[in-house]
Amino acid sequence: MDTFLHKFPKLGKLIIFLMDLILVHVGFVLAYIVRFGNNLPVKNFQPYYELIPVITLLSIILFHIYGLYNTLRKNYNDIVFSLIISLSLLQILTVVSTFFIRQFAFPRSIFGIALIIQIGLLSLWRYIVQNAIKHAHGEKNIMIVGEKDAADKIAKKLITSSRGWFEIKYIISPEKYDEIIKHFDEIDAVYICNDVKEDIKTRLFYDSMKFKKHLFVVPNFRDILMVKSQFVQFDDVPVVSINSLSLTEEDKFIKRVFDVVFSIIGVVITLPLMAIIALIIKLTSPGPVIYKQTRITENGKKFKVYKFRTMY
Repeated sequence: MDTFLHKFPKLGKLIIFLMDLILVHVGFVLAYIVRFGNNLPVKNFQPYYELIPVITLLSIILFHIYGLYNTLRKNYNDIVFSLIISLSLLQILTVVSTFFIRQFAFPRSIFGIALIIQIGLLSLWRYIVQNAIKHAHGEKNIMIVGEKDAADKIAKKLITSSRGWFEIKYIISPEKYDEIIKHFDEIDAVYICNDVKEDIKTRLFYDSMKFKKHLFVVPNFRDILMVKSQFVQFDDVPVVSINSLSLTEEDKFIKRVFDVVFSIIGVVITLPLMAIIALIIKLTSPGPVIYKQTRITENGKKFKVYKFRTMY
């Protein structure tokens, strides 16, 4: 699972999202079984059945509000706390919903039982997920670049709030740039303290992208607007996380599917026009209609390009 989450983060998030919703509803069903046994009374189960869309929508909104879909490098205790708050609010809002649709046969005891079961199921599920994410993205060797006081301060925060995610490999002054570059092969990520000068910060940004190092920086306005960046927090310090600007394996797959599907659609739509163009080329000039050319991909692999001949 950890390898899957590393290669396909978006698909992994979708699976986590769907499993969360499934477990919320499993919690309600199990609560009915605990309350009534195997012989579920239809009049009591019908209100839950009718409220499934409402419960699903409320779960999505509450889980999003309480940050349960952005748990990378979050403490597991914080995740469980967010689950308890969001699931408790879910029960309250669902009770309120029963009054709006006048479903008074929904047993109130179900909500208390469901809450306990859901907290247990989702806490266990998120423990598995968090460990898988930690194996996929954690234990990165990180270099902190900054003056001593600022660097020591952030090092303490990383140790207390990001245990299992990072190992502090080096703390280096921004003035020792040659030493920073010398150790780039030994690290996975760079943290830039807010006392680093803009020119050095810019050099670090370009070198981090060049050597494909994960970058963390205390943001200014320019950093906030950075493409492919996201906010994370180390203790009480908000930072911008910038990974490689290149496409992930998942992005490449999606792009490939997109290219193939829309290329086929484009060819089908323009086929009559291309037939007319081919006929005009054949009637107005000697030589073949199609021109073939060899091109080279990013990795040096050769491929053929076919296009209409425009010269002779």
